[in-house]
Amino acid sequence: MASPPQPHGCPRHLRRPFHPCRHHHEPQRAVSDWWTEWIEFPYTLDLAFAFHKTGDPRYLNKWKRLVGSWAADLEPEYGPIDAIARRVQNWLYSWVALADSMAFVPLEPIIRDTIAESISRQAKHLLGHVARSGYRRTSHLSALLVVSLALPDAPGSDGLREYAWPELQRTVLTDFDSNGRQRDQTGHQSAIALRSLLAARENARRFGLPVDPAFEHRLKAALDFSLHVPIQRTPAVPVPLYAAEWQS
Repeated sequence: MASPPQPHGCPRHLRRPFHPCRHHHEPQRAVSDWWTEWIEFPYTLDLAFAFHKTGDPRYLNKWKRLVGSWAADLEPEYGPIDAIARRVQNWLYSWVALADSMAFVPLEPIIRDTIAESISRQAKHLLGHVARSGYRRTSHLSALLVVSLALPDAPGSDGLREYAWPELQRTVLTDFDSNGRQRDQTGHQSAIALRSLLAARENARRFGLPVDPAFEHRLKAALDFSLHVPIQRTPAVPVPLYAAEWQS
């Protein structure tokens, strides 16, 4: 993805064209699983995949409407801090996937700048609420690293990168013992942390970030250990996507 220019404010009178849906509709929020899925935006990855495969502009337009309306209308601190970490990553990874398509048409400047500004503001809020330990800290730091690399010209981007990447490496040395077992975490939580760490390691390779040999060794030990640990997950409770009481 070509780096968007330095984000700046979106004039309030220009925000209305983005408004196709009400993200904060309370009946949706009352069903926590559905609401969390909605505000984390994992479906933007599906839209990007469909656009990349078909070139159908409807998928790109839907992405712009959903992400653009949220970026224009809602404050950066909206939702749980874990959801914010996932949301900014889903926005950026889907943006990259869209831009990788031959059918991609660059975003209109007002939409591009509004989304980039919102991501930067959400990252700033996330920075002040990073979890102290565990797989949640790994997820939060990974999100900050992704934002700093995807929006290098955004204000504070260098600071995000200089904080997030060393802290991610330090987290591995702190949370995983020499055998690769993550302290005080379940197999599922360790798998979540490793997924974030592997993505961060690959980003470090692509962007030429310095890698501590001790981090590399401990990460390999954690991967080897994970091959022998069963992953136990709490069965998901199916939630109907549409219900009469949610419609308005």
